[in-house]
This record gives sequence, structure tokens and C-alpha cells, in this order.
Amino acid sequence: MVAGTDARLRYVGRVDRTRSRGVRMAWPATTLSFRVERTSWVKLYARDVPLPDATVETDDLAVLVDGAPWRLLPLAAGDGVYVLADSLTPDPHTIVVGKRTEAEVGTVEIQGVEVAPQGRVLAPPRKAARRIDI
Repeated sequence: MVAGTDARLRYVGRVDRTRSRGVRMAWPATTLSFRVERTSWVKLYARDVPLPDATVETDDLAVLVDGAPWRLLPLAAGDGVYVLADSLTPDPHTIVVGKRTEAEVGTVEIQGVEVAPQGRVLAPPRKAARRIDI
């Protein structure tokens, strides 16, 4: 497993890197992107921490594989393992995971990414030439 703090995982948006276990995202539209090759599947290890208030909700992520339409990925409270992609070809693939829910719903801690034993995580995608703060 590649740790959530690994330099091959690129985060865009405001994240909290003070946890030794992973990287926390609270704001919507915060994304994680990375590239893989020679793997048929990719899993995400994440912890969803709902905000402790009267309305207990869990976070949703959106997953984009190679520019295909976004796919909704609802999370369960606590630690979980989620399949981001399966039936992949050995070619390089780019995966983007974005937080869809507001900070008032809770926080998602990215603990790591796992690929099939023969697969590997590559250097992150190139940074965009322009930046926007939302």
C-alpha cells in the first residue's frame, strides 16, 4: 500500500497533513490525483469522520478514471476500503478522487492507495499551468 502522505499522490485544495496516518480533506472540491500502471484494480483506504451534530451524515467522493464521467462513491463512517477502479488494462491510468460533500458533513482522511501486486503507482500527474482558489 502507498501511504496517503506519499509524494506520488497529489492533493489540490486545502488539506491537513499533520496526521501521521494520512491526509485529511474537509472542504468540497478538494482532490487527490495519482497515476498507476500494470494493475487491474485500485483500492482506496480512507476514514470518514462525520461531524458530531444532530444530523449524522457521511461523506461522498467522486471518482474519475482517465477522464470518464465522474462516479459517486458514498463512504461509511469509520475506516473503509473502497474500490476506485477495476478491470483496468496494463496501460498507465490517471485517477482523480474529489470530495463532494461540505465541511459541515465531516472529514475524510486518505490513509493510502493499493494496487494489484504486479502494479505500481507512478509519479503524479503534471501540475496545471494555472491555479484557482475556490
